[in-house]
Amino acid sequence: MRKAKVNSAQVQKIITAALSGQLDEAQALELYQLGPEIVQLALLATVQRIAEQRTQIEQLQSKQDDISN
Repeated sequence: MRKAKVNSAQVQKIITAALSGQLDEAQALELYQLGPEIVQLALLATVQRIAEQRTQIEQLQSKQDDISN
């Protein structure tokens, strides 16, 4: 299978869209066409962002609980 030429600026744009919840079907297809390494990169970045957001939510909930008590 021949690898597609990777435009790093375009990949960054797509990953940024994914991280902000704005990834559309065309961008998802473009990631797929760029190959498994690029899909893996996008998924890892997304998982990391979700973990960061979860931590922030837990910290905010803890502060709210402290204020309520």
